[in-house]
Amino acid sequence: MFAPYFIALILRFIPLLESYQGTTYVVLYTLFIFVVFYFRSKFLFIKKSFIVHFSLASCLLIGTTPFLENDQYRYLWEGKLIAAGENPYFKSPSDPSLNSINFPERNKIAYNKIAGLYPPLALGFFSLFSSLKYDQAMILLQIIHLLLCLVLLQVLSRFTVFDFRVLWIIPFLMKEYVQAVHIDLLAFIPFAFFLVTKNRWGKEILYWLSIWLKWLPLALLPARFIKLAKKKDLVPFLTVGSIAGFVLLLTFLFLFKLKPGEYSGPYAFSFFWKWNAGLYQFLLSSFSFKHITIKSICLIVFCLFYCFYLWRSHFKVQALTLYIFSALFFTAHVYNAWYGLWILIPALSLRNNYLLLYSISAYTSYLLYDFENWEFICSLLTHIWFLLGLKQLFKDSMTRRKVF
Repeated sequence: MFAPYFIALILRFIPLLESYQGTTYVVLYTLFIFVVFYFRSKFLFIKKSFIVHFSLASCLLIGTTPFLENDQYRYLWEGKLIAAGENPYFKSPSDPSLNSINFPERNKIAYNKIAGLYPPLALGFFSLFSSLKYDQAMILLQIIHLLLCLVLLQVLSRFTVFDFRVLWIIPFLMKEYVQAVHIDLLAFIPFAFFLVTKNRWGKEILYWLSIWLKWLPLALLPARFIKLAKKKDLVPFLTVGSIAGFVLLLTFLFLFKLKPGEYSGPYAFSFFWKWNAGLYQFLLSSFSFKHITIKSICLIVFCLFYCFYLWRSHFKVQALTLYIFSALFFTAHVYNAWYGLWILIPALSLRNNYLLLYSISAYTSYLLYDFENWEFICSLLTHIWFLLGLKQLFKDSMTRRKVF
């Protein structure tokens, strides 16, 4: 099993390049996908052996610098703010009143005039590293994310799908999580256990724990309510959800009331961010609509997808997760490469190869670092897999699929 070691060495090599790091990564990842698919019949998978090799290979990335990434600087900065008793929701990294906080990498934080937007539990996690220097904190974060990847692979090993397709996700896991330490992995772990656990109260706790680490699972809230209402099983959902939701509502009110305007993190993300968008980019490139009009159209399309999936999935949790999140990414104004984790396991479980490729295809957006005018091309390379996945959805009946 040489593939994990080869990928790890490539990821160590790319940051040494002075230019075209994004293009190099995209080309090599694309070649890797084609090679694995071409020789797929020759791969013999032993789950435990694969996980061991993945672990050893990933160790080569510990202590390396993430390329084309800067989120880690904001993670550690906001952790230091929490530890110092400051509120990262109200003070941006450029605020001169924070000059007393020792963080030499502060000037590397992107969009330093914008305050934070990560959920409270995520900020608490970042604060655990506040006493460490940047290099020390990154090494510890990379070790933690490697362990989380192993947990994810253990969850994945519970399903019948553990074949050549798993190789496709190795660069994705190594680059976005082991090396770049994106918070989505930490948030997805409780969500993954939410998908597989049978305990009703445990499911609710895990679900809301995931939300407090990343806002994305809120997209499933209406579907879960309708599903449980039909089953007349709303007691755990309403009990845990009302407590967590009440605190969540207070948090939102706290954010927008005390920090309005363009320098608020959630506000800036909602109204000014755009990266590797799907339908949004198509409408922007093809019509002279205002941005607010495009956002309204995208929201309507997402709601239509949502209603369709509620009918088509028969409320099976893995199908809802796969199609609602994939529709969200297609209609949203942002689809970062690390977001794909939220549809990865359901795509593997349901054997939807197109949406599996959609979960990792946002890596093509790294071309934008070298070719700024390729927005439409990168969008097409990413989101074409969603449209092909829809085609497979019409062919397959969710009732015949194995449920978690």
